[in-house]
This record gives sequence, structure tokens and C-alpha cells, in this order.
Amino acid sequence: MLFSRLENPSLFAQLTEFIRHAEAGEEERLKQETFTLIKTLAGGMNLFRDSLGNAHMVKEGERPSFSARTRDEIEKDLRDRIERQKTQTTIEFSDDISDAGRICVGQLHPVSGKRLSTRQMCLAEAHEKGHEIRPLDGTFFKSYFSAAFDEAPVSFSPVEMEMYCKLMYPPSDGAMPEPDTIKQQLIEYLFSPHELMERMSQLKKLLWHGWESNIHGSPSCVCSRPLYF
Repeated sequence: MLFSRLENPSLFAQLTEFIRHAEAGEEERLKQETFTLIKTLAGGMNLFRDSLGNAHMVKEGERPSFSARTRDEIEKDLRDRIERQKTQTTIEFSDDISDAGRICVGQLHPVSGKRLSTRQMCLAEAHEKGHEIRPLDGTFFKSYFSAAFDEAPVSFSPVEMEMYCKLMYPPSDGAMPEPDTIKQQLIEYLFSPHELMERMSQLKKLLWHGWESNIHGSPSCVCSRPLYF
């Protein structure tokens, strides 16, 4: 289902234009940016920081810049990424949490502690492969997605906080951060553009399972699909 959506001509064109617009914006932003020299490095390199706090390493005498790709270059890159994820899957025989670089076939559910079912593993695989195909990093994507989501009402139950701490802060790592710090880390992770993209995409796949990939749904459509939800 992941690939059928990504290869849908309408959605493929939409994603291509989305990335092209972001790259063009970043190219223009850096042309207007004021940089601060942070450090002179060995090998004739300089480390700069821009007004957003992003680091840029360039050769001495050069100004940090970015060159946006053409639409054809972006399309080719996306097609290559899709084909690679369709034909290759890196697996690991462990019970770790799967990530964008590997699928752990013995992955355990973070709450129940049981091995994931086949369906759950398929969801995890599609999620991680989606990250590899759509690496939405950068200032444009962050501002674009943040405008649609309100972080203020978000809260985490004690069980969720405990689950996150077990995953991110093993006892061997020493002291654990304060609860407010942990909550902020969780929010930054869950509201990051690449996580929002994959989670919302999978939610739509569940709600509109079996319908055309580029369909526009409605609340009534959602209510008619309780089985998939």
C-alpha cells in the first residue's frame, strides 16, 4: 500500500513539487542569511552558524550556500529511492526497535513486551521505508508542518513516559533527564516533519484502505470505515 500511494501519479507529482519548493526556498534563504563564524577547522575549512542555529561547514573563503535540484533530478532521486526500498530490506535478528536503516525481526512491543505480529511488523516496515523515501529535513518542512499541529494540549501518561525512558535511557547510561526535558524530547520527536508525514500517511492508509490512493476523504468516510481504523 505504501508503494501504491507513492507511485500514484498525482501523489508523486505532489511530493516532487513539495520537495522542489522546499529546496528553492532554502536556496533563497541562505542567499539572504547572515552567518557567524564559529570555528576555523583543520584542512582549510570554516564552521559557520546561521540565524536559525544551523551549522554550515565550507572551505575557507567561501560563503555557505545551497543549490536546489531541478524537478527532473528530484523525480529521479525519488524513483531510485522507491525502487531501492521495494527491492531491498535490511534485516537484523534482534529484538531492538526497527529504524530507517534496518528492520529487527524480533522486535518487541514497547508496552506488552511481546513480539510484534506479522501485521504490526508490516506497519513498522512501511513506516521505516517511508522515512528512507521521504527524508523531510530542514527549516521549510518544520515550519510547514508546525502550522497544522498544536503541541500545547499534548500530555503523556506515566506509562508512556516510562516506555520512552526505557527505550532512550538504559540504566547503563547513567542519570536520567528531568520529566520536563523528557516531555520536550518526546514532543520534538513526534512533531518532527518526517514523523508526522509517516504517521499521518499510515493513518490515511488505514482509514481509506482499498480506495484510490489520491482520494480526498471526509468525516463521514472515516465513520464508515471502523473496521480498518
